[in-house]
Amino acid sequence: YMLGRTEALLGNSEAAQVAFQAVRRQVAGGATDPLGVALTSLGDEARLHLDAHEDAAAVALYAEQAARGSAYGRASLLFVARALVGDPVRLERTIADPLVRRLVAVYLYSRAPEADDWASAEYDASGTLSKAGEKAEARIGGFLALVEKQGIEKMPGADRLAALAYRHGDYALAQRFAEKDTSGLAWWVRAKLALRDGDATRAAQAYAEAAKAFPADERWGEGEYFDGAPLVPQCRVEGEAGTLALSRGEYVAALEHLYRGAREYWPDAAYVAERVLTVDELKAFVDAKVSPLAPAMPPTESEQYGWLPSSPANALRELLARRLLRADRYDEALAYFDDPALKAKATAYFEARRAADKGDRIERARAWYAAARAARVDGMELIGYELDPDYRFYDGSFDLHWQPDNDDGTKPSRTDIPVPDKLATAGERERVAASRAHPLERFHYRYVAAGFASKAADLLPPRSQAFAAVLCHATGWLLYRDPPFAQTLYRRYVQQGPYMPWAAHFGTECPEPDFAGAERRLEAERIAHIKRVARHAAPYVGAGLILAGLALVLVWRKRRKTIPPGADSGAAS
Repeated sequence: YMLGRTEALLGNSEAAQVAFQAVRRQVAGGATDPLGVALTSLGDEARLHLDAHEDAAAVALYAEQAARGSAYGRASLLFVARALVGDPVRLERTIADPLVRRLVAVYLYSRAPEADDWASAEYDASGTLSKAGEKAEARIGGFLALVEKQGIEKMPGADRLAALAYRHGDYALAQRFAEKDTSGLAWWVRAKLALRDGDATRAAQAYAEAAKAFPADERWGEGEYFDGAPLVPQCRVEGEAGTLALSRGEYVAALEHLYRGAREYWPDAAYVAERVLTVDELKAFVDAKVSPLAPAMPPTESEQYGWLPSSPANALRELLARRLLRADRYDEALAYFDDPALKAKATAYFEARRAADKGDRIERARAWYAAARAARVDGMELIGYELDPDYRFYDGSFDLHWQPDNDDGTKPSRTDIPVPDKLATAGERERVAASRAHPLERFHYRYVAAGFASKAADLLPPRSQAFAAVLCHATGWLLYRDPPFAQTLYRRYVQQGPYMPWAAHFGTECPEPDFAGAERRLEAERIAHIKRVARHAAPYVGAGLILAGLALVLVWRKRRKTIPPGADSGAAS
């Protein structure tokens, strides 16, 4: 290896190449190579070809070096591609080489906006093509023209050329290239071209072929020279196919496509599952397509930070469970909570909801309060929306539909998640409207909890400690989220409730309700009510008895006058 380096420095290119090739033969034959000089020699030899203006030979060696895992090989290919694209004469001289064509096509497809000044933005602030973008388009057009001169009847890598031509806006050429290949990328281009022609059926068929052709583990853009997260083509294709099905009113089919791509595009699948499908349609889909024991896959970068679920199957089952709970279909919901701890919380919640419909007043009040506590503490996991307004998939940490306050400092009325005007069907809009949160407020389950607490207060004696404590907790749940709403609960306490020393901190320091004391108070109030009614009714009862007695005397006397003398004795004889 050092002999080759020395010959290269002395300008003896042929001797250097012989030495570098000898290094690789010896290592291939079993010689130890602790420094990895065999891999490095590929780059050294490629450099000799570059200096001799033999670009095709250099690209072949750099490609082999990169294929064997060398970051230097990948970087060298990038720099060679930049040099070829920047020199039309040099590019035309080497365009006949299939490997060079593939390298330049991939470079232009992934890094076209790069110009001499390393501009990264294709469009400027006004939305028009920047100078760098114009230069990139000119380079792509020049490259495609050179490729056409070579003839495209037998063109290796035609799928990449088709994708590049499509991006460039030469759709006829893209069609010609795409028809020469059957790869996933080629079918993907065909699907997009079919959409441009308005043929949704042909596009759906092409998307299906593309999804089958792409390996599930294929990633684009992984490596130290790629900006952003890698693209998973199979998931992207399924996502686009799902969007097409949704725009055609094929709602269940849309979820099927989006569910296949849910590891990358879970919010899209969740939108269809939560807002577009009916509960029964979603339940039928989950029962048929989603296994309850689906294993979690190794987390992607997004999943490691909690952005996407590592198991879309479990996430979809929980989404269905929450929809069923919101629809008061408790028995059905439990079957879809796969986490034992969460299922226990769901069980406690629906048992409290059912208990609120039976028993005496205090028992029902206790059950409503238990349901309220569960809705507040575990509401995100039990009845929260995956998307707007709760954003369960972010654990509630972000609000993607946030709006700034009005100019006067008041909060604007929340609007529902927007539905596209052009692509959405009327049926999709109707379904989205029917599945909106009630109320349509951020963390809507807090309002649900406050509503349950108000139902508990309705059943409690207003002058009891439990009445005040229940309203105190409900006020605290919304005190900082929605002060005007919390004020309505506080005003109810002031108007109906008893004085409590701790009420000076109402909504922030609340004791637990004393339901036993409320029961005693209710019983005492009942007895007091009976006594009060009896006391108030006593004069009227006495007067009634006197009048009844007088009436009986008058009747008796009248009857005596109507009986003839001796009638009694005759009857006796």
